[in-house]
Parts: sequence; structure tokens; C-alpha cells
Amino acid sequence: MKAKVAYADQCLGAWASWVRGNQTAWPARTLLARIIEEGAGASHNSYVETMPEMIGQTDRAVARIPGDLRQVIKVYYLTHASSEIKAARCHISRATFWRRVERGQIAVFDQLDRETPDSYSPAYLQSVAI
Repeated sequence: MKAKVAYADQCLGAWASWVRGNQTAWPARTLLARIIEEGAGASHNSYVETMPEMIGQTDRAVARIPGDLRQVIKVYYLTHASSEIKAARCHISRATFWRRVERGQIAVFDQLDRETPDSYSPAYLQSVAI
């Protein structure tokens, strides 16, 4: 289980870094949604920014987990504050906050694992956990 949490934490850290650095690009939209909303396409010169594939996979995984876990994951990874402040923002105790962070990380891993089952070999998970 530690390997799953470590891998999810690595993916979520990269996701959060990308999101914070690309505020205008998040929340993620599909390419089709961007084309419709921004009028980009073959007849337009608009630039359509896309997420790197792994960031997109992680973003989809976050979107698929239960709402209470999604809220904690977003607060944990996308805000800079103490755990007391983050827990208060989620209206839960600090202990509950930390339990939900770990449950959220495992849920994100499970979603990533469903999307790309061959990507996470036991050897890779073992190296992440070390």
C-alpha cells in the first residue's frame, strides 16, 4: 500500500505543479470543449493548450474519486497552508484530514491503474516505495 500512496503522491505532485503553473488551463477541458468554447480549429489561429498525458490522466483520476476525497486532495495539493488550516477549510478534524488524504491517494492510484494497467509494474512500484 505504501508504494501505491508514493506513486499517487508523485503523480498528484506533478499534477498540482502543472495546475498551479497553468491557472488559465485548469480545470482541464477536452480538446473538443476548447475548440467549441474558443473557436479554435482549422480555420482559426487560436492556440489550444493541452495537458501532458500523465497530468491529464491524473486530472481524470482526481475527477473520478468520491467528492469528499476529491475535496481533500485538491486542498492538500493545491493550497499552501498548515494542515490545521487545510482541515478547517474541509470542515473536518486534522486527523480525519490526514486519513482522507491517504484514502484519496489510494483512490487516485486505483483510477490511474484502471486507465493504464500496464504502466505500473510491481518493480516500478517497489522502486517508488524505497
